[in-house]
Amino acid sequence: MFVRSMETIFNSPGKYDEKYVTVDDYRTRFFEAGSGDPLLLLHGGGWTGFGAILWHATIIPLSKHFHVYAPDQLGQGYTDAPRNPDEWGDIRARTEHIINFIETLKLGKTNLVGLSQGGWIGAYIALKRPELARKLVIVASGSTSGSAAGNYHLTADYKGPQPTRSNEIARSRELDQTTKDNLRERIQRLQHSDVDDEYLNHLLPIAKRWSERSQSHARRRLTDDKIKREMMEMYFIDGTHISEHVKDIKVPTLLIWGKQDHTNIDSGVELYKRIPDAQIHIFDKACHFVDVDQPEDFSSLVTWFLKKD
Repeated sequence: MFVRSMETIFNSPGKYDEKYVTVDDYRTRFFEAGSGDPLLLLHGGGWTGFGAILWHATIIPLSKHFHVYAPDQLGQGYTDAPRNPDEWGDIRARTEHIINFIETLKLGKTNLVGLSQGGWIGAYIALKRPELARKLVIVASGSTSGSAAGNYHLTADYKGPQPTRSNEIARSRELDQTTKDNLRERIQRLQHSDVDDEYLNHLLPIAKRWSERSQSHARRRLTDDKIKREMMEMYFIDGTHISEHVKDIKVPTLLIWGKQDHTNIDSGVELYKRIPDAQIHIFDKACHFVDVDQPEDFSSLVTWFLKKD
């Protein structure tokens, strides 16, 4: 159920700002709140288009302790689409955009909190641009653990069957997001708590904005072997999946997973074992959107981890 007792961007409009900044010639929308050490919230969902609104329940609670930035990535929310249509949803293009966002706003060394594909983006920055990373929180990220690719030991010369997600997830990608009932069904597959009508009312115009492109891309992913392979290999660094590189992460790292998540909690545990100076917490009664299912405890845990010496 939607947590009305908490301050969210839906019920507390005076406690955050909605802003736009030009990043590499892309008009980029972001939410900003609070003061202190910078904290960058990195959403996932490269094909859904929902963007930073996915952090609606945690922006304000975290802003009581940090200067929070939550940008819409390329082709999401109200940020421009990538100029190259083939880069729509591509995690590498989105990562470069986020790095440029950090540099444009001169955030310096930043706390990175990434959900799902946002966890991959945060891990990549920690690995390749460590001067921009203070601490790292990876949330329910099958993209980083390897479960989203089906096998986290895959290499670029892999010639076997292409990995696919479950039928349930494939079904969610086929849903027409322009109807409220279908949008509810899609979100409910990623959330343990009931999907609130107010939340859907905020998501629906964004879903309609990106629906045609999202559905086209989803159909290509489900039917085109070349696209499937490209979508798998975008998670690689130098020919090897990012999960084989996380041993080189130098910043303190917290992993958070939901017990009921579809992204394979066991792969999350294996990811935790590979990362030096890492901790892991698993929330019960939480699916993929852990921060929505357990917003108060999620915000408290992230605050504790980022504040502790």
